[in-house]
Amino acid sequence: MKKISIFLASALMLGFASCDDKSDLGQMQVNPQGPVMEADGLAISYAGTDLAGTDLNLNTFSGENLKVIDITKADVPEGTEVSVEMQLATKEDYSDAITIPVVFPEEETKAEATLGEVSVKRVCDYLAASRANSPESRPVYIRYQIFGVNGGSTALLGAEYMGQKSVNVVSYIPIEAKYYLVGKYLGDNKIDQAVEMGHSPVDVYEDPNFSYTFTVTEEQAKAGYTWLVVPESQLSASNFAGCYGVEDAEAIEGTLVKGASAGIIKEEGPKKIEINMEYLSYHVRNAYELLYTPGPANGWSFNDNMCLFTDNYEEYHGFVYIEEQFKFTAQADWSPLNWGGADGVLKANGDNIKVAKNALYWVTTDMTKLTYELTEITSVAMIGGFNNWNGDQVLTSTDFKEWKGTLTLAEEGEWKFRFNNGWDINLGGEMTDLVPNGGNLKLEAGTYEIVLDLGRLPYSCKATKK
Repeated sequence: MKKISIFLASALMLGFASCDDKSDLGQMQVNPQGPVMEADGLAISYAGTDLAGTDLNLNTFSGENLKVIDITKADVPEGTEVSVEMQLATKEDYSDAITIPVVFPEEETKAEATLGEVSVKRVCDYLAASRANSPESRPVYIRYQIFGVNGGSTALLGAEYMGQKSVNVVSYIPIEAKYYLVGKYLGDNKIDQAVEMGHSPVDVYEDPNFSYTFTVTEEQAKAGYTWLVVPESQLSASNFAGCYGVEDAEAIEGTLVKGASAGIIKEEGPKKIEINMEYLSYHVRNAYELLYTPGPANGWSFNDNMCLFTDNYEEYHGFVYIEEQFKFTAQADWSPLNWGGADGVLKANGDNIKVAKNALYWVTTDMTKLTYELTEITSVAMIGGFNNWNGDQVLTSTDFKEWKGTLTLAEEGEWKFRFNNGWDINLGGEMTDLVPNGGNLKLEAGTYEIVLDLGRLPYSCKATKK
């Protein structure tokens, strides 16, 4: 058997005509099968590798590289150099596969190096990016391509794909079901009194983001509003060693570090701490004053948005005219954050939210739990003493923003706006500042043209006496 000359990772960047477009970060590029070079006796084995069995727990794996393949024998043409690539996928049809170069030890340390390795970090990063990260084992699919390079030409050795198998993998990044915050003003620095962070209703391995919204007072800002992240498993701990802190106490974003010092906020106002326990990252933001709703109805711009407002920086609501689809953004821009989703669940940078019918909707969101609800508005009307609070005086609109109608009061009286012929959604309060479930409006006797403005915040109305 002729000696095999193995390419190292740097050599893999050169001259592979059949794998030029492959990416180790994205979806596998499918190319036509290239020429095949004869290789008598070429065989691969999993014996003696970390993939020899059917299970692999990356939580307990201590090395930097996984031993993944053993080329047991190969007889290739003189002067041929051999390289190996591993394809890794979470789908059985390999439609989401990535390609990872297989690296072999230097031949000086092993006369005929045949046991190939890949980086554990590369494997784990792929599992995290593909949401295959989980404390429960999930199947991962593996296969190899082996190439020979001779005289500037590249060809497959053996079959197009070799060594195909599946391994049940447990990822190396455990994520707990709940996380809490503790600090000087968060549970009085007592871990067992820490406050729970919010999370969406989906599995933590599908959405590893947690958040908490609060307001820092002037006094608290001067003293320093401190915070640490507490995993649920540490709630009863008597020390802070199991909590996550930060390297730079006053940095507004960065990496969470177990056992590090607390973060400190020295600016007053509504704040939101967001953490991602998959990547152990955090961001301290100003809480969102409004949520914008770009979509086809406003040309995907921010100039003519019907926005959502909030009273507590967690729950947002408002009227939005939607044509086909839309998204939420935290400001009049696509950055720093936008949200899409389906079936009532929001995801950061998710797909556009679609509706079956172009219409005005009452939209509510919970930005802590990352949920939303759309209620189609089928009726906009007035109700009050003028009709014995029974029935609706309907308003009409040509743009779903400005609504007009006529109101006649035989005597001074009270009235409100309500929607969908019910009380679930209603507006009252001051005519210049209409709010959900606000108090009754009042007008003296007379006939009025009423104009309700739902296109701008705060909602308002005008009553012009005829």
